[in-house]
Amino acid sequence: MWARIFLLFLFLGQLSFGQQEHYPTLNQIVTDEAQVFTAAELTSLREKLTTYEARTSHQVVVLTIQTLQAEPIAQYANAVFNKNGLGQEELDNGVLIVLSKSDREVRIEVGYGLEGILTDALCRRIIEQQMIPNFKEQDYYLGIEEGTNTIIRLIDDPEFAQEFAKEEPMMPLWGKVLLMLFVGGFLSFFLFFGSKALMGSYKNLINIYRGVLSGKIGVLLFPLLAIGNLLSVAVSLIFTLMPLVFFWVFLSAFALEIDPFETIASSGLLPWFTKANGIWASIVLIVVVPLLIALYRMRTGTLEPFEVSWTKNDKRFMKKHLNFSSSGTSSFSGGSSFSSSSSSFSGGGGSSGGGGASGSW
Repeated sequence: MWARIFLLFLFLGQLSFGQQEHYPTLNQIVTDEAQVFTAAELTSLREKLTTYEARTSHQVVVLTIQTLQAEPIAQYANAVFNKNGLGQEELDNGVLIVLSKSDREVRIEVGYGLEGILTDALCRRIIEQQMIPNFKEQDYYLGIEEGTNTIIRLIDDPEFAQEFAKEEPMMPLWGKVLLMLFVGGFLSFFLFFGSKALMGSYKNLINIYRGVLSGKIGVLLFPLLAIGNLLSVAVSLIFTLMPLVFFWVFLSAFALEIDPFETIASSGLLPWFTKANGIWASIVLIVVVPLLIALYRMRTGTLEPFEVSWTKNDKRFMKKHLNFSSSGTSSFSGGSSFSSSSSSFSGGGGSSGGGGASGSW
């Protein structure tokens, strides 16, 4: 049974991968599918980037598209980068700029070999200071021209890279530590009480299953108890997970200076977050797991017999094992009521792990 459930999860994940749109094969160092460049501008960009590749082997590639069709730009850029193997295989020295005209988004995707030079923070500054101001004026050529010039100079000139990195003031280390301690302490308060409520609610859910299987909770009362307790599980789960998510976002953005949402999008995990996978995960967490725990307790504890009753409700069992006040759901009384084009250009086999930055205008 468990093997079939596991295989089903794998099948659904692979199916969601297959539903992704076909990523283009790049035959030009500049591919203008969105037609944002004039013929002269396109020729100028291609000549500049082709000459730079011939001189250094670094591939700075530009792709414009009309729309992402609701796909995150970080995921799209990473997939196009790796499909075409931009950069040289032994150096991973490729850079891909993706511009989506209708979505008004742009992304600089960086190969492994250049991530130490073109950091996420520097890529973000190039996008925000040089690309987006020109894109807002619909001057896509000037934005790409200035952005690629800066990228080339950062790669070629270490002194310029140091000066460019110093232009933006950064919070000192001690300031980051103090801020992290303050935020971490504040969020720990919510995490403590949220996790405590979650454990209490989940324990109640296990005992509800146990009561039904042993005949101490009637089948007619079970839906009311289960639905009310599931609401408590959902609320306490939010209060438990949100502090963790918020602290991870804070740590990534302020301390590590990376975009946490782009990290998720480029990780390849997003296709797993489908409605079907969510339904199956919920079934496992709120039905299969607590039911198995209830069965284990029944067979290892007092060896309670399996019985089913439609109306019988053991008030003593419910008073002892169903602690609704601790989970914050509602009150329970009497045991019976519950409220609540062609070219010689091609990639050299390089790859990207998701480094870079994105922006919108």
